[in-house]
Amino acid sequence: MKKLWGFVLIAALTLSSIASPLTMTSVRAEETVDVVANITNENDVKEYADWETAIAEANEADCLQALVDIPQEGSSINVTKSLNIDLNNHSVPGVYLNENNIEITVANGSIGTLGELDEISGGFVSVDDCDIYFVELANQAGLRMENTWVRMRTEAPAVNVGETKSQFINCKLDNDIDVRNGNATKIYISGEDSDVSGVSIYRTPDAYVQVDGGTLNSNNNCGTTVINDAIVTSSVGPGIGGMVYLNGGKYTPEARTRILSVSDESVILPEGKELVLRGEYYVLDVPTEADNVVTDGTNLYLSWRDALSSASDGTRLTALANCNEKITIPGGKTIELDFGNYEYTRGLVVEENATLNVLGGTYQAGTFSSTAESWENHGTINIVNGAYNARVYSVETQQGWGFNIENYGTVNIQGGTFTGTGNIMSRNNGTAWGNTYITGGIFNKDGLGQMKFSNGNIYETNQHVFISKGTFCDSMKDLVTANMLSGADAVIVDFENGSFGVMTAAEAQDYRDAHATPTPEPTPTPTSTPTPEPVVEVGDRVVLEKKDKSGANYVVASDNGKTATVKVTQGKNAKGSVSVPDKVTDTNGNTYKVTAIAGAAYKNNKKITSVSVGKNITTIGKDAFKGATKLSKADLSKAKVTSIEKNAFSGAKKLGSVKLNGNALTKVGKDAFKGVKKNCKITITAKNKKTYDKLVKKIKASGAKKVKFVYKKGR
Repeated sequence: MKKLWGFVLIAALTLSSIASPLTMTSVRAEETVDVVANITNENDVKEYADWETAIAEANEADCLQALVDIPQEGSSINVTKSLNIDLNNHSVPGVYLNENNIEITVANGSIGTLGELDEISGGFVSVDDCDIYFVELANQAGLRMENTWVRMRTEAPAVNVGETKSQFINCKLDNDIDVRNGNATKIYISGEDSDVSGVSIYRTPDAYVQVDGGTLNSNNNCGTTVINDAIVTSSVGPGIGGMVYLNGGKYTPEARTRILSVSDESVILPEGKELVLRGEYYVLDVPTEADNVVTDGTNLYLSWRDALSSASDGTRLTALANCNEKITIPGGKTIELDFGNYEYTRGLVVEENATLNVLGGTYQAGTFSSTAESWENHGTINIVNGAYNARVYSVETQQGWGFNIENYGTVNIQGGTFTGTGNIMSRNNGTAWGNTYITGGIFNKDGLGQMKFSNGNIYETNQHVFISKGTFCDSMKDLVTANMLSGADAVIVDFENGSFGVMTAAEAQDYRDAHATPTPEPTPTPTSTPTPEPVVEVGDRVVLEKKDKSGANYVVASDNGKTATVKVTQGKNAKGSVSVPDKVTDTNGNTYKVTAIAGAAYKNNKKITSVSVGKNITTIGKDAFKGATKLSKADLSKAKVTSIEKNAFSGAKKLGSVKLNGNALTKVGKDAFKGVKKNCKITITAKNKKTYDKLVKKIKASGAKKVKFVYKKGR
């Protein structure tokens, strides 16, 4: 067969054609538009009205160049011989091959939104600098791609290969390379710019995958979500799902997690190296002691998989780092799990005849590739302590994933705190229902809702959850009452904070006695006592009688011997909505007007979202809210603020609403509003338009760019 000369010749022909005009022969009817040209012979370039004729008349290894786009509803190019196809920056619906032993190159264009490089049977295809939406290879075919983007196609892999040899060099593949029943399949991924969703291998014992560079994201919407998703499936035992050789590249936590789920015999790493976290990705490197993530008290382990496979019955495993590796407790073992000060953020599986005792730690609702994951129990879970939280993915709408337990076995909740939405779901394993026994724990309500108990899909009945103790949010009262243990010496007691508890009758009586309101004694006529004068000095910290909503401290700003004022300072730990009051009272009963937000009071605070100030505030100090990147609202309209100092709100990039009292404000410092959100709405209350206009000029001069001003008449 003739040697394929690719597109170096194409470039040469194009350049030479500029120097000397090509001889054109048109093979078409006069009124038909030419769509393709055979440019092999620069002295005899032939143009055609259709690809079929051009291909039929072409010789082996000729170069055909597209002249126009083919509409997506049009026909694919059916290639029947070895050719070089230059799409010439045009798009075609698809390229279709159905002949054995042919070789083609395709370059410089787009194989369209509905088309595909399809059914390559027994031939070889080279693709360079193209956009493609799907590639499917039949057995005995070969593929080489370079600098090509295979785009996302819903519910399909990017590349579907049988018994082929495929190379991907600096390619971007939005979906997985999918290998099915192709025992001779070989896949090579290389190039620092390679960005591949993943490689999925199904029932292919002799498949070979080699990764020499690039990034494996394992993050898509196709059902196959990670690298080597099914090397070991439910119907294929370990060691017969194909071989994977990792010689380089970068791996997301999801990709590394799935690699760990595959048997060691199927994944080959360079000697002495492991996948260890380096920055955002896992890479192949020699591990250090700092890379260990779990200990059994004697040994250190780089993965939970290794720790669990080595653990004997009754082993206690303690986390040394946060974890998003999915943990499976193997059948026949009892494992104690303690995450201490660390977080676990995945689903979890307890196999049949296994027992998991959870002693502590923080457990977020499991997520994997943007999909919620539950804890799945087929054995026994004993929750002794820990925090079990929903995961918020939208603060604005207060939506998130709940902490869920799908229970086919037995769950005993003896302690711990459960916050946000979630379900404890009793499931039927075919012979019996899973049962949940709650003898302790705190079930809180927050902006996301509360825990629920459900029996399969029958949410109205909960006969497989039994409650005899615990503290619950008030909205769960009816549900808890319906699930209390029949005949148990337990009653419900309302607490003062809006929650209620389930406890024994004796405990309930003790609680009532301790919180009973005593009969008041007759109140004597009080003797008039003068209000104590503040005994303070300027700069002293004021210890408040009770905590307020400013999230900050107060120091004395002035003292004339009769009255003292304070200013807000040190608000770095404040969060959420901040409200600065008109006055505060210290532990000695002294009352102070709050007159200022001190310089740098909330500087670089990343947690406050809004602020409102009391009527006595007159000054917003230098850098007061500088760099408060989550601050979105500031209401100063109730106060008689006369001065907003330099850089007061500089860098508050999400600040989208400001309300000011324009009748009092006279000074706006340099860069006071520099860097606020584009189209920030600044509402100014002023007695007349003249006052409003003067203030607008001052605010614009302070660095407020592309903001929206609103005039509100008022005094």
